[in-house]
Amino acid sequence: MCLILDVNFLSAAAESDKKPVSDWLFSDRIVGKMVVGGKLTEELEQFEKGIDLMRRLERRGRLRKENNLMVKNKTQELIDNNSCKSNDQHVIALAILSGARILCSFDKNLHSDFKDKKMIDQPRGRIYQNASHKDRIQRYGHTSACGVKKEN
Repeated sequence: MCLILDVNFLSAAAESDKKPVSDWLFSDRIVGKMVVGGKLTEELEQFEKGIDLMRRLERRGRLRKENNLMVKNKTQELIDNNSCKSNDQHVIALAILSGARILCSFDKNLHSDFKDKKMIDQPRGRIYQNASHKDRIQRYGHTSACGVKKEN
């Protein structure tokens, strides 16, 4: 059960919209994880909230770190192939490599890339923007590719 948290979500989302994500990541019943790697890690480290969140998740075993070099190589491949509409190839690369299929973000161009069947499929990517989307985390926040099995 993995998700990707874009920096714009962390910095701009209302606390009420962050709560379902936080509850899912820190739940004792669900093994939700946040995936980081490559440029996204660097972006999150630019904010105190990002550093704090990664530390807290890592202490609880809820932070999954993808290999930075693999993420950077996949990112460069997406750039070279002009695959993305957004300038967030690093997020798409992270989703492809990790199997994470939930993206918490407000970036519309990134949403388009993340939901593009040609880039992210089996299962398709889902977007979380606010508390009304909390069912997406529970329903789509797990994939076997992410290395965590859904508990019944």
